[in-house]
Amino acid sequence: MVIALSLSRGLAELPLPLPAALADIEARAAFILLIDKPLLVDAAGIAQWEEFGSHLHAIAQASTEVMAEVRSELDRVSIALALWSGCTMAAKAIAFETRSGKNTAAGRAEQFASIDELALQDALFGAGVEAAPTLKIRRAQPYSLDGVPHASPVRRYARQGQSWS
Repeated sequence: MVIALSLSRGLAELPLPLPAALADIEARAAFILLIDKPLLVDAAGIAQWEEFGSHLHAIAQASTEVMAEVRSELDRVSIALALWSGCTMAAKAIAFETRSGKNTAAGRAEQFASIDELALQDALFGAGVEAAPTLKIRRAQPYSLDGVPHASPVRRYARQGQSWS
């Protein structure tokens, strides 16, 4: 996720706005879900460079329709990577558990100190963070906001009664 965010920042010369079609949180989550897969490393933690290039090409193709007003392919990929990075990082933090174990309220508070700071620095990353609860709902995965600061962007579109906390 950090690699994706760094790559996003390196691809775009200027900060880019959120494309109009992705202003809707459902459309944003659907797009992120469409491009969601490990970016560079496989399940064993081994870098898959050829697959990485193929996935970036697939992201560019998938972004064409949803980001019609963004002419540059590199800008579209940059936007997509920032959104994916923010959403994925936040989705892992609000999950009940990840591969590394159970998430706790204290752990979420610690994780969101970093996530929210990145969201303040990068509006597209923040737009991705906002989409995390909707992504979890689309996947029928439970999540919890226990420990997440009340001002965090992850709470912006979270629906009452939709989290299983």
